[in-house]
Amino acid sequence: MNGKKVLLAAAGVLILGAVTFAIWKMTGEKPGNASEERKTASVTETPDPTPETQEEWAERIRQMRKNAESGGTVDFHENDLFTIRVSMKDVNDPVYIMTLTYKLGGDVMGMQTTAQYDQKPIENDPGFTLSPLEFPEGCTTEGFSFWLGIYDKEEEGEDEPEHFCETELCEAFTPEYGETYEFVLSGSYEKGFVLTRKN
Repeated sequence: MNGKKVLLAAAGVLILGAVTFAIWKMTGEKPGNASEERKTASVTETPDPTPETQEEWAERIRQMRKNAESGGTVDFHENDLFTIRVSMKDVNDPVYIMTLTYKLGGDVMGMQTTAQYDQKPIENDPGFTLSPLEFPEGCTTEGFSFWLGIYDKEEEGEDEPEHFCETELCEAFTPEYGETYEFVLSGSYEKGFVLTRKN
């Protein structure tokens, strides 16, 4: 993942494991047509340097937030990020777009979206990577939860995909930066999808 470029949108930093889209359900913009007016920042991920104190880490994050807001360069360390990995081995139908909508407590913080470059079904287990910039300044990750949106292919001439499902909101937990959390997605468009945490 080192050196991988990502886009910083208004909702937060979206790490592109495949292609990141803006979902038209929330923004009115179809995938691939995101507004050029949004400020973006060049973001890289580098190995962690000498260990920091909590105060040094918080100050560095504050500086990163300022750089991001001004469209500057943001240089994440590996331990500045946590990842939600979704296993697709028990999914019975093709999934073309997957969204992750995340909350802290009762408040929705933002959304991330992933899909294949070639507009084919998602083949590999998608990962959604979040940084402190996804959350209000000074917030911890306590009470973090999310749900997934699963989209079928949008047929030519249609405004919406043929099938769409959402999972239930997962049980809240407190993710730690630098860690990866594994979930398993199972089910189908007909019977619905279920999200189960592995670790």
